[in-house]
Amino acid sequence: AIGWGSFEESGPSSYTLQQVRLPIISNRNEFCSNQIHDDHGQLCAGLIQGGQDTCQGD
Repeated sequence: AIGWGSFEESGPSSYTLQQVRLPIISNRNEFCSNQIHDDHGQLCAGLIQGGQDTCQGD
């Protein structure tokens, strides 16, 4: 994922383009199945235990 998203919720956007590599998770995964509403336009990615991810603006 890439973007100028904020580093924290409701925070300011980054002035530098940021990049993070996230593993794709099956939409059938229990965590993802509650988050994905359009299998054709959305995918689930990230680390279940947390850590790096996207934020507003990405």
